Amino acid sequence: MAFEEIIKYIKEQLDRGVPEEDIKVALRGQNWKEQDIADAFKVVNFERNAQADSEYPTDHLMKGRELMKRTMKIYKERIGTFLGIVAIPALLMAAVFIVGFTVFGGGFDPNTINSQSNTSVEAAVFFFVSILLMIPVFILQQIALMLAIKSRGERGILKFYRQAKDYFFKYLGTSIFVSIIVFGGFLLLIIPGIYFAIIYSLATVLVIFEGLSGMDALRRSKEYVKKDIWGYAKKWAYLIFVFGGLFILLGIIIGIAFIQQPEAGESINDLISFILMPIPIIYTIELYRNLKALNKQENA
Repeated sequence: MAFEEIIKYIKEQLDRGVPEEDIKVALRGQNWKEQDIADAFKVVNFERNAQADSEYPTDHLMKGRELMKRTMKIYKERIGTFLGIVAIPALLMAAVFIVGFTVFGGGFDPNTINSQSNTSVEAAVFFFVSILLMIPVFILQQIALMLAIKSRGERGILKFYRQAKDYFFKYLGTSIFVSIIVFGGFLLLIIPGIYFAIIYSLATVLVIFEGLSGMDALRRSKEYVKKDIWGYAKKWAYLIFVFGGLFILLGIIIGIAFIQQPEAGESINDLISFILMPIPIIYTIELYRNLKALNKQENA
């Protein structure tokens, strides 16, 4: 098999949804060297990314409606993968509550967890330690979702979580960095806080898509957003209006339908939030890709 044939083989397998790691195993089984396999994947990923970038206009930002249409198309095509990634932390949290109620019984009830009984104190410690340990899992969830969106067709929920570990500390550090700057802006005045939140909103995306972190990610985010900061802000306003409006409307409908069973209504609201969670992330990445296309055109 010539090098060009490896590239063709990789493309065919990826288009069929075969995980990248399984393709590598197959190539190793044909006695291909690791460097040749790595080089072939670099070529394929470069071509796929270049093709993806060509899908976006290079002279303007798409309308919010167009971005949302693209977002929903990606969401529908990959819904199984996206919901599988989102489900892992939810299942772990469910396991925490099952263990908590099994071990502590009524002492694990949120209504009694703050009482002074020994059981409730132990339950509170168990609960808060569990939540603390779950924080890294939720961070890995966000990274895995971005990696799944970036892959444009690959499958393998656990594969994306394994890949997410490589980005964890850069993503966490950049997130903390952005949070401190935005919080500082809000301490000064509302406007600086909003401005910082807008221009640095792509920093964590750049950790995953361009391998940047810290100040490099913040500088690149500012560079992209300032290509059309007003247009970018309007696209975010569109997302908030559509997505927030949808949640409010559904909340009202569910609240009325389950007025006699508020706990059931809350559970349904949680389920809807779970199902729709990937949509704002996909929308943000589509907006980033459009801004990246604008930046490439200006630098060409």
